[in-house]
Amino acid sequence: MGHSKKSRNRRSAPAAAVAPAGVPASYWGNNYQGASVTTDRGYVPWSTIDTREELSNFERGELLRRIHWLKAHFGFVRGLIRNSADLVGWQTPQALSGDEEWDDAAEAYFRDCCGEASAFDVAGKFDFEDAQPMLMRAAFTDAHIFTVLTKWDDGNPRFAFYEAAALRNPKDAGKEWRDGIKVAKSGRHLAYGFYDHGLDKVIEIPAASVIYFGEFDSPGQDAPVPPLAHAVNHSVDITEVWGFQKKATKLTSLGGAVIETDAAAKPPAGRQAFIGAPSTVTNANGEKFQNANVYGGGQIPALQPGQKMNILKDDRPSANQRQLVLDLKRDIASGFGLPVEVIDEMFSLTGPGIRYIMDFAGNWIRCRQKRQKVWLRQVWRYTIACGIANGRLGLPKSKDGKKGQWWVVGFTGQRLLTIDRGKESRARLDEIDAGVGTWENWGEIDGMDWKDRTKQRVAEVAYAQQLCEEKGVDFARAFPPRQGSAAPAEAEESTPPPKDKPSKE
Repeated sequence: MGHSKKSRNRRSAPAAAVAPAGVPASYWGNNYQGASVTTDRGYVPWSTIDTREELSNFERGELLRRIHWLKAHFGFVRGLIRNSADLVGWQTPQALSGDEEWDDAAEAYFRDCCGEASAFDVAGKFDFEDAQPMLMRAAFTDAHIFTVLTKWDDGNPRFAFYEAAALRNPKDAGKEWRDGIKVAKSGRHLAYGFYDHGLDKVIEIPAASVIYFGEFDSPGQDAPVPPLAHAVNHSVDITEVWGFQKKATKLTSLGGAVIETDAAAKPPAGRQAFIGAPSTVTNANGEKFQNANVYGGGQIPALQPGQKMNILKDDRPSANQRQLVLDLKRDIASGFGLPVEVIDEMFSLTGPGIRYIMDFAGNWIRCRQKRQKVWLRQVWRYTIACGIANGRLGLPKSKDGKKGQWWVVGFTGQRLLTIDRGKESRARLDEIDAGVGTWENWGEIDGMDWKDRTKQRVAEVAYAQQLCEEKGVDFARAFPPRQGSAAPAEAEESTPPPKDKPSKE
Protein backbone atom coordinates (compact mmCIF):
# COMPACT_ATOMS: atom_id res chain seq x y z
CA MET A 1 0.00 0.00 0.00
CA GLY A 2 2.61 2.55 0.90
CA HIS A 3 5.26 1.57 -1.66
CA SER A 4 6.42 4.12 -4.19
CA LYS A 5 6.21 3.63 -8.00
CA LYS A 6 10.01 3.52 -8.16
CA SER A 7 10.24 0.64 -5.71
CA ARG A 8 7.50 -1.30 -7.52
CA ASN A 9 9.39 -0.97 -10.82
CA ARG A 10 12.59 -2.07 -9.15
CA ARG A 11 10.95 -5.22 -7.72
CA SER A 12 9.31 -6.20 -11.04
CA ALA A 13 12.52 -5.87 -13.11
CA PRO A 14 14.26 -9.19 -13.91
CA ALA A 15 17.52 -9.99 -12.21
CA ALA A 16 20.48 -9.13 -14.42
CA ALA A 17 22.78 -12.00 -15.39
CA VAL A 18 26.35 -11.72 -14.23
CA ALA A 19 28.69 -11.40 -17.23
CA PRO A 20 32.05 -13.17 -17.22
CA ALA A 21 35.16 -11.10 -16.77
CA GLY A 22 36.14 -9.19 -19.89
CA VAL A 23 32.69 -9.55 -21.55
CA PRO A 24 30.35 -6.51 -21.67
CA ALA A 25 27.22 -7.06 -19.61
CA SER A 26 25.01 -6.19 -22.58
CA TYR A 27 26.37 -9.24 -24.46
CA TRP A 28 25.28 -11.69 -21.79
CA GLY A 29 21.67 -12.76 -21.36
CA ASN A 30 20.12 -10.54 -24.06
CA ASN A 31 16.45 -10.96 -24.92
CA TYR A 32 17.45 -11.82 -28.50
CA GLN A 33 19.81 -14.78 -28.49
CA GLY A 34 21.31 -13.65 -31.80
CA ALA A 35 22.85 -10.71 -29.91
CA SER A 36 24.25 -12.84 -27.08
CA VAL A 37 27.70 -14.35 -26.62
CA THR A 38 27.71 -18.14 -26.60
CA THR A 39 30.23 -20.94 -26.93
CA ASP A 40 27.82 -22.90 -29.15
CA ARG A 41 28.98 -21.06 -32.25
CA GLY A 42 31.83 -18.94 -33.51
CA TYR A 43 32.27 -15.20 -33.29
CA VAL A 44 30.54 -13.20 -36.04
CA PRO A 45 32.83 -10.35 -37.18
CA TRP A 46 31.28 -7.23 -38.69
CA SER A 47 33.07 -3.99 -38.01
CA THR A 48 30.21 -1.53 -38.61
CA ILE A 49 26.55 -1.32 -39.58
CA ASP A 50 27.11 2.04 -41.28
CA THR A 51 26.67 1.10 -44.96
CA ARG A 52 28.94 3.97 -45.99
CA GLU A 53 31.82 2.43 -44.03
CA GLU A 54 31.16 -1.30 -44.46
CA LEU A 55 33.51 -1.74 -47.44
CA SER A 56 36.97 -0.19 -47.32
CA ASN A 57 39.05 0.68 -50.36
CA PHE A 58 41.37 -2.28 -49.68
CA GLU A 59 38.48 -4.73 -49.27
CA ARG A 60 36.84 -3.53 -52.47
CA GLY A 61 40.08 -3.97 -54.39
CA GLU A 62 40.58 -7.49 -53.02
CA LEU A 63 37.01 -8.50 -53.87
CA LEU A 64 37.32 -7.20 -57.43
CA ARG A 65 40.71 -8.86 -57.92
CA ARG A 66 39.34 -12.25 -56.87
CA ILE A 67 36.11 -11.88 -58.85
CA HIS A 68 38.12 -11.10 -61.99
CA TRP A 69 40.26 -14.20 -61.33
CA LEU A 70 37.16 -16.37 -60.91
CA LYS A 71 35.64 -14.90 -64.06
CA ALA A 72 38.75 -16.00 -65.96
CA HIS A 73 39.09 -19.48 -64.39
CA PHE A 74 35.69 -20.68 -63.12
CA GLY A 75 33.15 -21.37 -65.85
CA PHE A 76 30.20 -21.13 -63.46
CA VAL A 77 31.07 -17.56 -62.46
CA ARG A 78 31.93 -16.60 -66.03
CA GLY A 79 28.62 -18.02 -67.26
CA LEU A 80 26.72 -16.38 -64.42
CA ILE A 81 28.04 -12.98 -65.48
CA ARG A 82 27.90 -13.30 -69.26
CA ASN A 83 24.73 -15.36 -69.59
CA SER A 84 22.82 -13.16 -67.16
CA ALA A 85 23.84 -10.07 -69.13
CA ASP A 86 22.67 -11.75 -72.34
CA LEU A 87 19.35 -12.65 -70.70
CA VAL A 88 18.77 -8.97 -69.89
CA GLY A 89 19.78 -8.21 -73.49
CA TRP A 90 19.26 -4.82 -75.10
CA GLN A 91 16.38 -2.45 -75.76
CA THR A 92 15.60 -0.22 -78.72
CA PRO A 93 14.17 3.32 -78.35
CA GLN A 94 10.77 4.40 -79.64
CA ALA A 95 10.10 8.14 -79.88
CA LEU A 96 6.74 9.07 -78.30
CA SER A 97 6.54 12.82 -78.78
CA GLY A 98 3.10 12.67 -80.42
CA ASP A 99 4.43 13.94 -83.77
CA GLU A 100 4.78 10.80 -85.90
CA GLU A 101 6.83 12.47 -88.62
CA TRP A 102 9.24 13.89 -86.07
CA ASP A 103 9.35 10.54 -84.24
CA ASP A 104 10.53 8.80 -87.41
CA ALA A 105 13.18 11.46 -87.99
CA ALA A 106 14.39 11.28 -84.37
CA GLU A 107 14.72 7.49 -84.48
CA ALA A 108 16.62 7.74 -87.77
CA TYR A 109 18.99 10.34 -86.27
CA PHE A 110 19.52 8.16 -83.20
CA ARG A 111 20.42 5.18 -85.42
CA ASP A 112 22.90 7.33 -87.34
CA CYS A 113 24.66 8.48 -84.17
CA CYS A 114 24.41 5.35 -82.04
CA GLY A 115 23.94 2.45 -84.43
CA GLU A 116 27.63 2.18 -85.37
CA ALA A 117 30.46 1.60 -82.88
CA SER A 118 32.74 4.05 -84.70
CA ALA A 119 30.21 6.86 -84.17
CA PHE A 120 28.82 5.93 -80.77
CA ASP A 121 31.90 4.91 -78.77
CA VAL A 122 35.03 7.05 -78.38
CA ALA A 123 37.05 3.83 -78.44
CA GLY A 124 35.05 2.47 -81.40
CA LYS A 125 34.24 -0.86 -79.65
CA PHE A 126 30.51 -0.79 -78.91
CA ASP A 127 27.38 0.49 -80.57
CA PHE A 128 24.19 1.30 -78.68
CA GLU A 129 22.97 -2.31 -78.55
CA ASP A 130 26.35 -3.94 -77.86
CA ALA A 131 26.99 -1.49 -75.02
CA GLN A 132 23.96 -2.63 -73.02
CA PRO A 133 25.11 -6.23 -72.28
CA MET A 134 28.60 -4.81 -71.71
CA LEU A 135 27.20 -2.49 -69.02
CA MET A 136 25.45 -5.42 -67.37
CA ARG A 137 28.61 -7.54 -67.40
CA ALA A 138 30.55 -4.69 -65.81
CA ALA A 139 27.85 -4.14 -63.17
CA PHE A 140 27.72 -7.86 -62.34
CA THR A 141 31.54 -7.94 -62.05
CA ASP A 142 32.64 -4.57 -60.64
CA ALA A 143 29.27 -3.30 -59.29
CA HIS A 144 29.29 -0.12 -61.44
CA ILE A 145 30.48 1.48 -64.68
CA PHE A 146 30.53 5.06 -66.00
CA THR A 147 29.46 6.59 -69.32
CA VAL A 148 30.94 10.03 -70.05
CA LEU A 149 28.92 12.34 -72.33
CA THR A 150 30.98 14.09 -74.99
CA LYS A 151 30.66 15.31 -78.61
CA TRP A 152 32.27 15.13 -81.99
CA ASP A 153 33.50 18.31 -83.65
CA ASP A 154 30.26 18.56 -85.66
CA GLY A 155 28.14 18.56 -82.50
CA ASN A 156 26.93 14.97 -82.77
CA PRO A 157 27.02 12.94 -79.55
CA ARG A 158 29.56 10.32 -78.60
CA PHE A 159 30.20 8.39 -75.41
CA ALA A 160 33.24 7.16 -73.46
CA PHE A 161 33.19 4.26 -70.99
CA TYR A 162 35.25 4.02 -67.79
CA GLU A 163 35.38 0.89 -65.65
CA ALA A 164 35.72 0.74 -61.86
CA ALA A 165 39.48 0.15 -62.14
CA ALA A 166 39.89 3.66 -63.58
CA LEU A 167 38.53 5.38 -60.43
CA ARG A 168 41.16 7.35 -58.50
CA ASN A 169 41.10 10.16 -56.00
CA PRO A 170 42.66 13.37 -57.39
CA LYS A 171 45.86 14.68 -55.88
CA ASP A 172 45.30 16.42 -52.54
CA ALA A 173 41.69 15.17 -52.44
CA GLY A 174 39.66 16.04 -49.35
CA LYS A 175 37.45 13.88 -47.15
CA GLU A 176 34.59 14.26 -49.59
CA TRP A 177 36.45 11.96 -52.01
CA ARG A 178 35.98 8.22 -51.47
CA ASP A 179 37.27 5.55 -53.88
CA GLY A 180 37.43 8.03 -56.77
CA ILE A 181 33.95 9.48 -56.13
CA LYS A 182 33.30 12.97 -54.75
CA VAL A 183 30.25 12.74 -52.50
CA ALA A 184 28.11 15.50 -50.98
CA LYS A 185 26.91 15.37 -47.39
CA SER A 186 23.53 14.22 -48.68
CA GLY A 187 25.16 11.25 -50.42
CA ARG A 188 24.77 12.60 -53.97
CA HIS A 189 27.66 12.05 -56.36
CA LEU A 190 29.25 15.34 -57.36
CA ALA A 191 32.21 14.26 -59.51
CA TYR A 192 34.35 11.29 -60.53
CA GLY A 193 38.10 10.94 -60.84
CA PHE A 194 39.32 8.77 -63.73
CA TYR A 195 42.97 7.91 -64.23
CA ASP A 196 44.21 8.68 -67.75
CA HIS A 197 47.13 6.41 -68.66
CA GLY A 198 48.19 8.63 -71.56
CA LEU A 199 48.37 11.78 -69.44
CA ASP A 200 49.43 9.88 -66.29
CA LYS A 201 47.06 11.87 -64.12
CA VAL A 202 43.56 11.79 -62.67
CA ILE A 203 40.90 13.72 -64.62
CA GLU A 204 37.99 15.07 -62.58
CA ILE A 205 34.65 14.99 -64.44
CA PRO A 206 31.43 16.47 -62.99
CA ALA A 207 28.67 13.97 -62.27
CA ALA A 208 26.33 15.92 -64.57
CA SER A 209 28.47 14.82 -67.52
CA VAL A 210 28.50 11.15 -66.50
CA ILE A 211 25.80 8.47 -66.60
CA TYR A 212 26.33 6.31 -63.52
CA PHE A 213 25.27 2.68 -63.92
CA GLY A 214 25.09 0.58 -60.75
CA GLU A 215 22.66 -1.09 -58.39
CA PHE A 216 22.67 0.19 -54.81
CA ASP A 217 21.50 -1.93 -51.88
CA SER A 218 21.02 0.94 -49.43
CA PRO A 219 20.88 4.76 -49.44
CA GLY A 220 24.05 5.07 -47.37
CA GLN A 221 26.36 3.46 -49.93
CA ASP A 222 28.65 5.72 -51.92
CA ALA A 223 29.35 2.81 -54.26
CA PRO A 224 27.51 -0.52 -54.44
CA VAL A 225 28.99 -3.79 -53.22
CA PRO A 226 29.95 -6.19 -56.06
CA PRO A 227 27.03 -8.61 -56.60
CA LEU A 228 29.39 -11.60 -56.36
CA ALA A 229 31.04 -10.55 -53.09
CA HIS A 230 29.21 -13.37 -51.31
CA ALA A 231 30.39 -15.90 -53.89
CA VAL A 232 34.16 -15.44 -53.68
CA ASN A 233 34.95 -18.02 -50.99
CA HIS A 234 32.46 -20.58 -52.29
CA SER A 235 33.84 -20.24 -55.82
CA VAL A 236 37.46 -20.55 -54.70
CA ASP A 237 36.56 -23.62 -52.63
CA ILE A 238 34.89 -25.28 -55.63
CA THR A 239 37.87 -24.64 -57.91
CA GLU A 240 40.26 -25.99 -55.27
CA VAL A 241 38.15 -29.12 -54.67
CA TRP A 242 38.03 -29.73 -58.41
CA GLY A 243 41.78 -29.17 -58.65
CA PHE A 244 42.51 -31.67 -55.87
CA GLN A 245 40.18 -34.22 -57.46
CA LYS A 246 41.81 -33.89 -60.86
CA LYS A 247 45.30 -34.21 -59.39
CA ALA A 248 44.35 -37.33 -57.41
CA THR A 249 42.73 -38.89 -60.47
CA LYS A 250 45.80 -38.21 -62.61
CA LEU A 251 48.12 -39.66 -59.98
CA THR A 252 46.00 -42.79 -59.73
CA SER A 253 46.04 -43.13 -63.52
CA LEU A 254 49.85 -43.49 -63.47
CA GLY A 255 49.43 -47.05 -62.12
CA GLY A 256 46.54 -49.00 -63.56
CA ALA A 257 47.15 -52.14 -61.48
CA VAL A 258 49.35 -53.32 -58.64
CA ILE A 259 50.55 -56.82 -57.69
CA GLU A 260 50.22 -57.53 -53.99
CA THR A 261 52.45 -60.18 -52.38
CA ASP A 262 51.54 -62.08 -49.24
CA ALA A 263 53.93 -61.19 -46.41
CA ALA A 264 54.57 -64.89 -45.74
CA ALA A 265 55.45 -65.61 -49.37
CA LYS A 266 58.90 -65.04 -50.79
CA PRO A 267 58.59 -62.97 -53.99
CA PRO A 268 60.98 -63.70 -56.85
CA ALA A 269 63.86 -61.31 -57.39
CA GLY A 270 63.36 -58.49 -59.84
CA ARG A 271 59.57 -58.55 -59.76
CA GLN A 272 58.11 -55.13 -60.38
CA ALA A 273 55.47 -53.65 -58.12
CA PHE A 274 53.49 -51.92 -60.85
CA ILE A 275 52.60 -53.65 -64.08
CA GLY A 276 54.60 -52.05 -66.85
CA ALA A 277 57.07 -50.41 -64.44
CA PRO A 278 60.79 -51.14 -65.03
CA SER A 279 62.54 -53.74 -62.86
CA THR A 280 66.20 -54.77 -62.44
CA VAL A 281 67.01 -58.09 -64.12
CA THR A 282 70.35 -60.02 -64.00
CA ASN A 283 71.25 -62.18 -67.03
CA ALA A 284 73.37 -65.37 -67.14
CA ASN A 285 76.59 -63.37 -67.44
CA GLY A 286 75.84 -61.44 -64.26
CA GLU A 287 74.99 -58.23 -66.12
CA LYS A 288 72.20 -56.08 -64.70
CA PHE A 289 69.75 -54.20 -66.90
CA GLN A 290 66.28 -52.65 -66.73
CA ASN A 291 63.36 -54.68 -68.00
CA ALA A 292 59.71 -53.67 -68.29
CA ASN A 293 56.80 -56.06 -68.61
CA VAL A 294 54.05 -54.48 -70.65
CA TYR A 295 50.73 -56.33 -70.82
CA GLY A 296 48.55 -55.51 -73.76
CA GLY A 297 44.99 -56.47 -74.60
CA GLY A 298 44.18 -60.12 -74.00
CA GLN A 299 47.36 -60.77 -71.98
CA ILE A 300 47.28 -62.06 -68.41
CA PRO A 301 50.36 -61.80 -66.21
CA ALA A 302 51.63 -64.98 -64.57
CA LEU A 303 51.49 -64.48 -60.83
CA GLN A 304 53.76 -66.25 -58.37
CA PRO A 305 52.48 -68.08 -55.29
CA GLY A 306 51.25 -65.63 -52.68
CA GLN A 307 50.63 -62.87 -55.24
CA LYS A 308 47.43 -61.27 -56.47
CA MET A 309 46.70 -58.38 -58.81
CA ASN A 310 44.58 -55.44 -57.67
CA ILE A 311 43.13 -53.08 -60.27
CA LEU A 312 43.37 -49.47 -59.12
CA LYS A 313 40.14 -47.47 -59.41
CA ASP A 314 39.08 -44.02 -58.29
CA ASP A 315 35.53 -43.22 -57.22
CA ARG A 316 36.12 -39.47 -57.14
CA PRO A 317 34.19 -37.26 -57.23
CA SER A 318 31.90 -39.01 -54.80
CA ALA A 319 28.18 -38.36 -54.49
CA ASN A 320 28.83 -36.34 -51.32
CA GLN A 321 31.39 -34.16 -53.08
CA ARG A 322 29.02 -33.55 -56.00
CA GLN A 323 26.23 -32.58 -53.63
CA LEU A 324 28.54 -30.22 -51.75
CA VAL A 325 29.54 -28.48 -54.98
CA LEU A 326 25.86 -28.22 -56.01
CA ASP A 327 24.94 -26.72 -52.62
CA LEU A 328 27.69 -24.14 -52.99
CA LYS A 329 26.53 -23.30 -56.51
CA ARG A 330 22.96 -22.96 -55.26
CA ASP A 331 24.06 -20.48 -52.59
CA ILE A 332 26.07 -18.49 -55.16
CA ALA A 333 23.13 -18.33 -57.58
CA SER A 334 20.60 -17.45 -54.84
CA GLY A 335 22.74 -14.59 -53.60
CA PHE A 336 23.11 -13.35 -57.16
CA GLY A 337 19.34 -13.36 -57.58
CA LEU A 338 18.73 -16.26 -59.95
CA PRO A 339 17.82 -19.89 -59.12
CA VAL A 340 20.67 -22.26 -59.91
CA GLU A 341 18.33 -24.17 -62.25
CA VAL A 342 18.35 -21.25 -64.69
CA ILE A 343 22.13 -21.53 -64.99
CA ASP A 344 23.17 -25.09 -64.29
CA GLU A 345 20.43 -27.58 -63.34
CA MET A 346 17.42 -27.05 -65.61
CA PHE A 347 17.40 -30.73 -66.63
CA SER A 348 16.43 -31.77 -63.08
CA LEU A 349 13.08 -29.94 -63.21
CA THR A 350 9.66 -31.12 -64.35
CA GLY A 351 7.27 -29.11 -66.52
CA PRO A 352 5.58 -27.10 -63.70
CA GLY A 353 8.96 -26.49 -62.07
CA ILE A 354 10.40 -25.17 -65.32
CA ARG A 355 7.43 -22.81 -65.77
CA TYR A 356 7.87 -21.41 -62.27
CA ILE A 357 11.61 -20.98 -62.72
CA MET A 358 11.10 -19.27 -66.09
CA ASP A 359 8.57 -16.87 -64.55
CA PHE A 360 11.01 -16.16 -61.72
CA ALA A 361 13.81 -15.52 -64.22
CA GLY A 362 11.49 -13.31 -66.28
CA ASN A 363 10.74 -11.14 -63.26
CA TRP A 364 14.48 -10.88 -62.49
CA ILE A 365 15.13 -9.84 -66.09
CA ARG A 366 12.40 -7.17 -65.99
CA CYS A 367 13.87 -5.71 -62.78
CA ARG A 368 17.30 -5.44 -64.46
CA GLN A 369 15.74 -3.96 -67.59
CA LYS A 370 13.95 -1.34 -65.51
CA ARG A 371 17.32 -0.15 -64.18
CA GLN A 372 18.76 -0.42 -67.66
CA LYS A 373 16.13 2.05 -68.92
CA VAL A 374 17.53 4.77 -66.66
CA TRP A 375 20.76 4.64 -68.67
CA LEU A 376 18.84 4.30 -71.94
CA ARG A 377 16.71 7.40 -71.37
CA GLN A 378 19.74 9.52 -70.58
CA VAL A 379 21.51 8.35 -73.74
CA TRP A 380 18.39 9.06 -75.81
CA ARG A 381 17.81 12.52 -74.36
CA TYR A 382 21.43 13.56 -74.72
CA THR A 383 21.53 12.33 -78.32
CA ILE A 384 18.30 14.06 -79.32
CA ALA A 385 19.33 17.25 -77.51
CA CYS A 386 22.56 17.27 -79.55
CA GLY A 387 20.55 16.79 -82.73
CA ILE A 388 18.30 19.73 -81.90
CA ALA A 389 21.28 21.90 -80.94
CA ASN A 390 23.24 21.22 -84.15
CA GLY A 391 20.18 21.72 -86.36
CA ARG A 392 19.77 18.15 -87.63
CA LEU A 393 16.47 17.84 -85.77
CA GLY A 394 13.69 20.32 -85.25
CA LEU A 395 11.17 20.31 -82.44
CA PRO A 396 8.11 18.07 -82.56
CA LYS A 397 4.61 19.50 -82.67
CA SER A 398 1.69 18.17 -80.69
CA LYS A 399 -1.84 17.84 -82.06
CA ASP A 400 -2.85 21.22 -80.62
CA GLY A 401 0.02 22.93 -82.47
CA LYS A 402 2.19 23.45 -79.41
CA LYS A 403 5.69 22.09 -78.94
CA GLY A 404 5.79 18.36 -78.46
CA GLN A 405 7.68 16.50 -75.74
CA TRP A 406 10.88 15.51 -77.54
CA TRP A 407 12.31 13.82 -74.46
CA VAL A 408 9.52 11.25 -74.07
CA VAL A 409 10.67 7.80 -75.22
CA GLY A 410 9.69 4.16 -74.83
CA PHE A 411 11.75 1.04 -75.38
CA THR A 412 11.24 -2.35 -76.96
CA GLY A 413 13.22 -5.19 -75.42
CA GLN A 414 14.03 -8.71 -76.45
CA ARG A 415 11.45 -11.48 -76.49
CA LEU A 416 10.77 -12.84 -73.00
CA LEU A 417 11.68 -16.39 -72.02
CA THR A 418 8.92 -19.00 -72.26
CA ILE A 419 8.43 -22.70 -72.96
CA ASP A 420 4.81 -22.32 -74.14
CA ARG A 421 5.20 -19.90 -77.04
CA GLY A 422 2.19 -21.18 -78.96
CA LYS A 423 -0.15 -21.33 -75.96
CA GLU A 424 0.81 -17.84 -74.78
CA SER A 425 0.44 -16.39 -78.29
CA ARG A 426 -3.08 -17.79 -78.56
CA ALA A 427 -3.94 -16.42 -75.13
CA ARG A 428 -2.72 -12.94 -76.09
CA LEU A 429 -4.71 -13.01 -79.32
CA ASP A 430 -7.82 -14.00 -77.35
CA GLU A 431 -7.22 -11.07 -74.98
CA ILE A 432 -6.95 -8.66 -77.92
CA ASP A 433 -10.12 -10.10 -79.48
CA ALA A 434 -11.92 -9.71 -76.15
CA GLY A 435 -10.74 -6.11 -75.78
CA VAL A 436 -8.67 -6.66 -72.62
CA GLY A 437 -5.25 -6.78 -74.30
CA THR A 438 -3.26 -4.19 -76.26
CA TRP A 439 -1.00 -4.40 -79.29
CA GLU A 440 1.62 -2.39 -77.43
CA ASN A 441 1.85 -5.03 -74.68
CA TRP A 442 1.90 -7.80 -77.28
CA GLY A 443 4.73 -6.12 -79.15
CA GLU A 444 6.71 -5.55 -75.94
CA ILE A 445 6.51 -9.23 -74.99
CA ASP A 446 7.66 -10.26 -78.46
CA GLY A 447 10.41 -7.64 -78.53
CA MET A 448 8.87 -5.64 -81.39
CA ASP A 449 7.71 -2.09 -82.01
CA TRP A 450 3.91 -2.30 -82.03
CA LYS A 451 3.64 0.68 -84.38
CA ASP A 452 5.96 -0.91 -86.91
CA ARG A 453 4.12 -4.20 -86.56
CA THR A 454 0.77 -2.47 -87.11
CA LYS A 455 2.02 -0.59 -90.19
CA GLN A 456 3.43 -3.80 -91.62
CA ARG A 457 0.17 -5.64 -90.97
CA VAL A 458 -1.91 -2.92 -92.65
CA ALA A 459 0.43 -2.97 -95.66
CA GLU A 460 0.14 -6.77 -95.91
CA VAL A 461 -3.66 -6.72 -95.67
CA ALA A 462 -3.91 -3.97 -98.31
CA TYR A 463 -1.63 -5.94 -100.64
CA ALA A 464 -3.62 -9.14 -100.07
CA GLN A 465 -6.92 -7.38 -100.80
CA GLN A 466 -5.53 -5.85 -103.98
CA LEU A 467 -4.17 -9.20 -105.13
CA CYS A 468 -7.50 -10.93 -104.43
CA GLU A 469 -9.34 -8.30 -106.49
CA GLU A 470 -6.90 -8.76 -109.40
CA LYS A 471 -7.32 -12.55 -109.30
CA GLY A 472 -11.05 -12.48 -108.71
CA VAL A 473 -10.78 -14.27 -105.37
CA ASP A 474 -13.03 -13.58 -102.40
CA PHE A 475 -10.76 -12.06 -99.72
CA ALA A 476 -12.89 -13.34 -96.83
CA ARG A 477 -12.72 -16.88 -98.22
CA ALA A 478 -8.97 -16.71 -98.84
CA PHE A 479 -8.31 -15.23 -95.37
CA PRO A 480 -11.06 -16.44 -93.02
CA PRO A 481 -11.32 -14.75 -89.61
CA ARG A 482 -9.43 -16.32 -86.75
CA GLN A 483 -11.48 -18.70 -84.65
CA GLY A 484 -10.72 -16.92 -81.40
CA SER A 485 -12.84 -15.42 -78.69
CA ALA A 486 -14.43 -12.95 -81.12
CA ALA A 487 -15.36 -15.60 -83.69
CA PRO A 488 -18.53 -16.86 -81.93
CA ALA A 489 -19.82 -13.30 -81.60
CA GLU A 490 -19.19 -12.60 -85.29
CA ALA A 491 -20.85 -15.84 -86.28
CA GLU A 492 -23.82 -15.03 -84.07
CA GLU A 493 -24.22 -11.59 -85.66
CA SER A 494 -23.90 -12.92 -89.21
CA THR A 495 -26.43 -15.76 -88.74
CA PRO A 496 -30.02 -14.60 -89.33
CA PRO A 497 -32.45 -15.34 -86.49
CA PRO A 498 -34.59 -18.44 -87.04
CA LYS A 499 -38.16 -17.91 -88.24
CA ASP A 500 -40.97 -18.77 -85.87
CA LYS A 501 -42.35 -22.24 -86.56
CA PRO A 502 -46.11 -22.43 -87.07
CA SER A 503 -47.97 -23.75 -84.11
CA LYS A 504 -49.50 -27.21 -84.34
CA GLU A 505 -52.65 -25.73 -82.96
